[in-house]
Amino acid sequence: LPVNGLITRGEYATSSPAHFSAAAKEISFTSLKIKVAGHCSPKDDALSLVRWSEPLNGPRKLSLRADANRAWDLPSALEFVEEAKNANSSILSILEFVEEPLKKQ
Repeated sequence: LPVNGLITRGEYATSSPAHFSAAAKEISFTSLKIKVAGHCSPKDDALSLVRWSEPLNGPRKLSLRADANRAWDLPSALEFVEEAKNANSSILSILEFVEEPLKKQ
């Protein structure tokens, strides 16, 4: 049965990517959902996503899911994608989707 891991905004401050990586390998997560849009800017959100993704993707690739909880307008969502690509050009190959990126219209 596939299991999805979750990194909440609170875990950014209390846990490290390396610590979570060890747990993720033990549990055999197939994907990881990271709560984004809790930082100062879409760029900070993108850098956080990249920071958390890098130690998790060794020989067994995890797919990533980002959850913005309707925090962004369209320009901010597009900035998030561009900044993530700029920080790690291969991030889009493991990012399955961004959940609820746009504010309710």
